[in-house]
Amino acid sequence: MLATDPGLYQLQAGWRMLVSLSVALTTGYELSHPLDIPVFLGMLLGGLMGQLSWSLIAEKTPLRVARAIMWIPLPFSAILPLALWLHPHRILSMCLMGLLAAMIFVLARFGPIWLIVGTMMFTASMFGLVAPIPLALFGRIFMLSVATAAAVLVAWLVLCHPMPREELLRTQRAFLVEARRIAEAASIALAANADRARAIRRMRRAMRRLNMTTLTIDGTSPNPRWRPIRTRLNSCTSTCSTLNSPCRASGRRCSR
Repeated sequence: MLATDPGLYQLQAGWRMLVSLSVALTTGYELSHPLDIPVFLGMLLGGLMGQLSWSLIAEKTPLRVARAIMWIPLPFSAILPLALWLHPHRILSMCLMGLLAAMIFVLARFGPIWLIVGTMMFTASMFGLVAPIPLALFGRIFMLSVATAAAVLVAWLVLCHPMPREELLRTQRAFLVEARRIAEAASIALAANADRARAIRRMRRAMRRLNMTTLTIDGTSPNPRWRPIRTRLNSCTSTCSTLNSPCRASGRRCSR
């Protein structure tokens, strides 16, 4: 499992999705009664906050996670009054949604927080276009969105606490597993009476998985302290690629 999911990132993403949606939907349902919001609307807003929190945020420290999650309701609430006011004017609403969709790609160039800003503004414009919500409910919607984000943050810190060092160590172990697979396939391919075509296919599959693991390490360990580890792993990948070339050449000579 560790080899097929380096660092267990896919498993952790699934767990964060389950926690986020469960907590957000529950919070939206429970707060809809005291805030006098329709239950369907409360659960819809809660589910929206939970869905976007796990899909947009990939921070690795508690402080950065808290900053990103609590930032989610702000751009959403900043655009929502305009989107609700434009709801009867469909053409203007769609023009606003198209403009904010383009803004996502512009703001994404400035970092993850600005990607969240662009995505949440676009989401608010789409929400105002499709949902006939009275503008008078805006204040209660804002309180619900902030409370939902806070509940998701607490759930993440308790049940999905970020551990970047442990994730990197798990990814290193997955890297070593794939490197051993390449070495084993190479030894089989260079044996005297081996099925070289099958061994080379096996080596190519292992090489693809090794490259994926290397890219995972590069993408999920931006901390400069991990730079020596990434350098060693990239050197190991280059060595495995060098080992792969003569094995393939040997297989081509044998096929002739």
